[in-house]
Amino acid sequence: MLIAQIEPPHLTRGGDWFYRTHAPGRAMSELDSVSVVDLTNTHRSRDALLAEADVVVLNMVCDPDLLPVIGERTKRGQLTIYEVNDDVAYMQASNPAAGFFANPQHQTLFRRLIHSSSAAQFCTPELQRRYGYLNPRQALFRNQLSWTAAQRRPRRDPRVVIGWGGSAGHLDDIAHIARPLVEFVHARDDVVLHLMASDRIVQLFSGLDSSKKRLTPTGSLEDYYTFVADLDIGIAPLGDTGFNRCRSDVKFLEYAMHGVVPVLQSLAPYRDAVIAGTTGFFFETTEQLIATLERLLQEPALGDRVSNAARHYVESERRERDHAHERIDFYRSLLPTTAANRFLATDYAAMPGAEVAGRHVSLNATEYEQLLHDALVVGQLQGKRELALRMLRRASEIEPLRYQPYLFASSMSDAPLDELATCLDKNPLSLSARVARADGLVRNGMSADAMRELLGAAQIHPAYDLPYARVAELLERSGQAAEAREFFLLAQHLRLPLERNAPPA
Repeated sequence: MLIAQIEPPHLTRGGDWFYRTHAPGRAMSELDSVSVVDLTNTHRSRDALLAEADVVVLNMVCDPDLLPVIGERTKRGQLTIYEVNDDVAYMQASNPAAGFFANPQHQTLFRRLIHSSSAAQFCTPELQRRYGYLNPRQALFRNQLSWTAAQRRPRRDPRVVIGWGGSAGHLDDIAHIARPLVEFVHARDDVVLHLMASDRIVQLFSGLDSSKKRLTPTGSLEDYYTFVADLDIGIAPLGDTGFNRCRSDVKFLEYAMHGVVPVLQSLAPYRDAVIAGTTGFFFETTEQLIATLERLLQEPALGDRVSNAARHYVESERRERDHAHERIDFYRSLLPTTAANRFLATDYAAMPGAEVAGRHVSLNATEYEQLLHDALVVGQLQGKRELALRMLRRASEIEPLRYQPYLFASSMSDAPLDELATCLDKNPLSLSARVARADGLVRNGMSADAMRELLGAAQIHPAYDLPYARVAELLERSGQAAEAREFFLLAQHLRLPLERNAPPA
């Protein structure tokens, strides 16, 4: 079995990449007859793996061009699994993907990809509850740990270390408890606060004297583990939001494995795994957080018992290798019994940037993929269109057969229709390009040509509602109300399975 795990474009190796792609991929590749390739949606090997892999896991990739590909894979008896790791309906403004998912069309596309795939997999029960209605074939695969932390080292500082580390997306969560925590640490000579966070979060604790806090710059996952290993008590505040309720319990796992006492928000991510007073402590209010910290300072033996029990839990119940077979069993239960694949992950081991470990291959970004990533960042987020276009021209020189450089360039170029024409020459099945080209034709007053482009998109993937909705808009503008209504109703009918039976947030 060849498995390909595909993620959105990125150049970092953060927690999401490690816990949801890299670590599961390594563990699965150690099972008999399984090989795994990890890559991003912009990698030059994407199309080959979409054609060859028995199982493709789309990890939060929201790309309409994958819809016809999923359909072809299904006809060939191959599996496409959509993995849901975040609730995109409630992303905080500080999340890099928030702007993308603020577009209602992207929200609908996200649900359509879940619905169109062979099956769906989720990392938390709450995400499964929220989005499981979209696909009857589904599984829950929680985050696991793939390593064992060393035993705690003797510490020179006799003070109790309370700490927290995390991404900028937790700004609101930390802001809520910052002032009471500063006052608590300031008032006690036997406590010091350690933080590993962005500058905006660190500024929340500017009122605390430097002798009472230690700041660690944000860094790699390994840097974070080193930071956590120095804590005695780890806190995990979370505001009660839709996004936070769907987070995983990985912070508890990291605290537990390092022998840190977990003091956690009483919220869905932790309540399913943690036993209050046995493997961790819960708090609902800031007052309860401070009271728990006071208790742990007064009863150090209690903290020792809880941290030991928490570590025993993760070592015995939450090991990646112990659960890798669950994913493989799920995939095999859905594959045709006659499936036999001659392709292996090692077929990709010679690719530039390949990182090989046995039957596991990570296809890391090389110049081509980095140019696409950087062009999106500088062009769409920073507004440096000319620089972005130069990057995309260079990418197209490196990989002249790929269509994505032209697709991305169309949103930044003064001649978007030309870029999209070239894009469609290289990939006539690109729904993104056809819809974008129709938009450009409308702006140029060429509504009839736009209509043909949209109907062409509808022929490529008849279950995609967006082209029909756009056709309806064009008909309505031209005064053809009856025809417009038919297309509106068709688009609404196609969206219905994505909206009906959706549970409340």
